[in-house]
This record gives sequence, structure tokens and C-alpha cells, in this order.
Amino acid sequence: MRHIFCPLLLLSCLSVGLANRVYVHPFNLFASENVSCETIKTEVTKPLETVPLTPLNNDSVVPDTRDFTGTDRLKQNVTQRTAVLAELLNSLGLRMYKALSSKQKDSNTLLSPMNTFGSLVTLYLGASKKTAIPYQQMLGLNRDTDRDDCVSLVDGHNVLRTLQDINSLVDGPKDEINTRVWAFARKGADLSKDFVQGTQDFSDTSYIRAVDFSQPQEAETQVNNFIQKTSDRKITSLFKDLSSTTDLLFVSSVHFKG
Repeated sequence: MRHIFCPLLLLSCLSVGLANRVYVHPFNLFASENVSCETIKTEVTKPLETVPLTPLNNDSVVPDTRDFTGTDRLKQNVTQRTAVLAELLNSLGLRMYKALSSKQKDSNTLLSPMNTFGSLVTLYLGASKKTAIPYQQMLGLNRDTDRDDCVSLVDGHNVLRTLQDINSLVDGPKDEINTRVWAFARKGADLSKDFVQGTQDFSDTSYIRAVDFSQPQEAETQVNNFIQKTSDRKITSLFKDLSSTTDLLFVSSVHFKG
């Protein structure tokens, strides 16, 4: 039980620490400087910056090379930003727990608010402006004053780095949280640099691979075997009945040891 309650107690302590602080809207804490409401229907004025993908090969299970630019910094203490994010994690976690437990009344429900929140923010980084709106609303990071025809975007990388700061408060000689991310994109598809960088901001280890889904059964075997190998055999036979129309598979896992 200690394994389950330690992260939950940490989030509760962070939320309590927020009580004596001046309220600042979450959007303002995580938005970029000089952010403006961007018109949703505006055509993209510059091409999307993408990164080349490594083809899936079960004989090569080396993690992605990580870009540590801008990450060489001291870990934050319990600041207003970490406290506010902890409260948003609690809110999303409780909503999801209620939804899941109502459908699984005869079984236990165990989920990680941190992993769920981080996964959604990572996907948010790859979303278009129109798609970004429901993500921000679900995460509690939207700006209430935005018009219907525009959206003010938050800095998702900033959110994910703050999430890692919260994780670092648990990490130590006896307690450890390890997050892994896998993303399998259709062969020939483009993934934005922001999304790929987000998988690294969010995780300790990431694997981004290109897959030929035209033969779905073969692709399913390749993907499942790759995940099994790179998860220390903790995750097996995850995907079933893949389709030839599959464009993207996204997987995240969190392991707590204490």
C-alpha cells in the first residue's frame, strides 16, 4: 500500500501548500511570454518542423537520443507552479477515477494521474490549434477569456518539465519513478518536432518508430514484441486487431519502486 499512497500524499501536500499563496490562473503560469489568441482558421504561414523517424527493428532496441538543451538546471523546490500543477493532477485523476470505477464496480481501479496528465500534454504538443482547445480544457490550462474563433496556447514543454520537478520530489535512494514512452507512426508520416521533444520531456526513456501498417498482423507482432523487449518484459501483447488504416499508436508506462 505504501507504493500506492506515497505519490498521492505528495500531491496532497503540494495542494495544501497552495492554500496560502496568491491565486494565479494556471494558464498564466504556463503560457509563453507575450502569448496572444491565435485565430483557429488562419492558414499556417510556415511549414511544420518535423523530424525523421527510425524504422521499427526488433533487433535494435536502443532508446531515442535525448536532447538535453535547456535541461541542465537545478530542480525546483515546491513553488507555486508545482503546487498548481499538482492540484490540476488531482482534479483530473479524481474525474478519471470516478469514470473508470463506475464502469468497473466489481474490480479495483488503479491509475497514475501523473502519467495520464503527462501523456495528454505530450499529445497536445502534436495537436493543431483547433484540436488543442479540448486538450487545454480537459487539463484545466485554457484561458477563459479567449473568443470562440481563437486559442491562446500554453507552453507544453514547460508543463512537462514542471511535472518532472514533481516526480523528482519522490525520486531518491529508496523511491524511484520511471516513465517510458513509445510512439509508432505510420511509415511515411511526419511527426512534429514539438511532439517528439515532448516525449523526451515527459519520460526517462522514449522510443519513436515508423511502422508499415499495410500488413496489420505483421505490424501488430512487431510492435508488441518491441514493447515487450523494451519494457523488460513487463508489458506483453498490448495491441490486438490493428488495422491497415492505423496512423499512430501511443503508449506510456510508469513504474514506481520504493
